[in-house]
Amino acid sequence: MSLDLFLLPRAEADLDSICVFLAKQSAEKAFRFDKAAFASFDRICSMPMIGRERKFENPKLSGLRSWFVMKNI
Repeated sequence: MSLDLFLLPRAEADLDSICVFLAKQSAEKAFRFDKAAFASFDRICSMPMIGRERKFENPKLSGLRSWFVMKNI
């Protein structure tokens, strides 16, 4: 099963902000982060149950998983 990716405007703005921040240090870091983020999104879309399941007291967050985009930018 493969899911389609839809980024909310706020998520796109967050990604842009991260890239701008990283570009101040290195344009290459910003490029690598952006590429890694979208590679992660593709992987999650193709395997939606990957990642570590998180535990929260709020039942609305039941089943939430986390996934690292990249460890070393």
